[in-house]
Amino acid sequence: MGGVTSSMAAKFAFFPPSPPSYKVMSDESQGKLKMTDVSERGNVDVLKVKTKKGSEIVAIYVKNPCAKLTVLYSHGNAADLGQMYDLFCELSLHLRVNLMGYDYTGYGRSSGKPTEHNTYADIEAAYRCLVETYGAKEEDVILYGQSVGSGPTLDLASRLSRLRAVVLHSPIASGLRVMYPVKRTYWFDIYKNVDKIVLVKCPVLVIHGTADDVVDCSHGKQLWELCVEKYEPLWVKGGNHCDLELFPEYIRHLKKFISAVEKSARLKTLSGPLSDNGDKHRISTDCRDKPRPSTDRLEQQSRPSTDCRDKSRSSVDRREKSKKSSENAGKSTNGVDQPEKARNSIDRYDYTGYGRSSGKPTEHNTYADIEAAYRCLVETYGAKEEDVILYGQSVGSGPTLDLASRLSRLRAVVLHSPIASGLRVMYPVKRTYWFDIYKNVDKIILVKCPVLVIHGTADDVVDCSHGKQLWELCVEKYEPLWVKGGNHCDLELFPEYIRHLKKFISAVEKSARLKTLSGPLSDNGDKHRISTDCRDKPRPSTDRLEQQSRPSTDCRDKSRSSVDRREKSKKSSENAGKSTNGVDQPEKARNSIDR
Repeated sequence: MGGVTSSMAAKFAFFPPSPPSYKVMSDESQGKLKMTDVSERGNVDVLKVKTKKGSEIVAIYVKNPCAKLTVLYSHGNAADLGQMYDLFCELSLHLRVNLMGYDYTGYGRSSGKPTEHNTYADIEAAYRCLVETYGAKEEDVILYGQSVGSGPTLDLASRLSRLRAVVLHSPIASGLRVMYPVKRTYWFDIYKNVDKIVLVKCPVLVIHGTADDVVDCSHGKQLWELCVEKYEPLWVKGGNHCDLELFPEYIRHLKKFISAVEKSARLKTLSGPLSDNGDKHRISTDCRDKPRPSTDRLEQQSRPSTDCRDKSRSSVDRREKSKKSSENAGKSTNGVDQPEKARNSIDRYDYTGYGRSSGKPTEHNTYADIEAAYRCLVETYGAKEEDVILYGQSVGSGPTLDLASRLSRLRAVVLHSPIASGLRVMYPVKRTYWFDIYKNVDKIILVKCPVLVIHGTADDVVDCSHGKQLWELCVEKYEPLWVKGGNHCDLELFPEYIRHLKKFISAVEKSARLKTLSGPLSDNGDKHRISTDCRDKPRPSTDRLEQQSRPSTDCRDKSRSSVDRREKSKKSSENAGKSTNGVDQPEKARNSIDR
């Protein structure tokens, strides 16, 4: 599932002010750019800088003749240079530093659209401008990241080995952690600061308000705990997300930090971490509670929105093993051998950015990918819609159901270890949020053809409850297969997998149009027989954030039919097939996917 890395989170991460609070004009008399709607200052340069992603970002450089250090400031969300202009000038004056601030791609008068990776390119371009245009040296640069700006700040800091220092102002542990107290870093998360902070070797100052209702103070405390070279943090008692500059201790503590790093030509020569006492890091007196460990803020209930007024959430385990959810996303159809010449064809494709496919993978690109593959089937190979079966495995269930929901004459659909939605894989949400991806629970009801669901009961990547919920929502259900003991990527190894799949293909192949059958396609007349391959109850959610079972996707199946009833059902379905078609299809015409 690793192909949609930041599609979901990016939808709620960026809120550039609209309209921008300033304009950029060309001063022909001086041959320079200038900003409107701000006070003009002689020590401020206005620049336009090209990024490696092709955007042109606006930046300002505030000069201080007494400066020895330069601060590169990455501002927070819902702000632009026009709003930050006066603060930048004041900070340059009081801290005795040169200061460069910039607008992210899509913010202010910078071109393009904001994305996580564009912000990484933006800060690189601004840093390169500092070095090439103003002659700044890496060891004289301090990176300052506020809120979402902590993302590009830590990304760049993790790659600069001689950086002077870093300031994190109301930082985020990661984009997803702002919303939910997840215990691990997921592949689709953005700004994975908890993973990058350990790569930063210079001193780090963390500033956070204890009453922050946008990004909980636990984010700052967790990042501070993970710092390699800690500096005394500042927990501003009563400080919120956007007002820390109004507290006198903010500028006082920041000046002390700048003064400390300025006194050292290279901080690595200091005897121990940069702090005000020798053996221990003195805790700021602005917040009298003890610094809490990274896992001390566990909530028993989920945080439904970004409003963080309830108690502190749990911080996150620092290190998890590699993300299982992305291990085998590209294996959607690779589990079947090339069919023999006499059998029906199987069209397979790689998503955008997978294998040798060009471009970058996103949710909507996968929708375009399956449309292109389907169009190729129709136009190049003459396939008819009513002869096509869509098969989606894991994340492939997303584009599969998206296309199936728009094809009215489709023959059938197979969902193999499907996901209910992207967000539901990692957290037991009770409803579909607008920023979720692959909203299969909303699309499955639009699919009018027979649907076979296959899922392993021991799936530790996508819980079996996902498959059961989708099966419950099917309009035309086919007998599902719950593979007892099956995991996420090994269902093809169980003999019941190919046996059940062949039975399904045979059933849909016997009908020119399944709508002519008397009722939904199933092996008994009145009810959908539940597969006897799974006798245990659905397991709880794989992310194991809560002890109780997942309320939104836990679909308990009813008790199984007896062996006698199975035999009767089998006979009745055989008779039903004969009454519809008159004569059974010969064996050689039956589709198979033997391996």
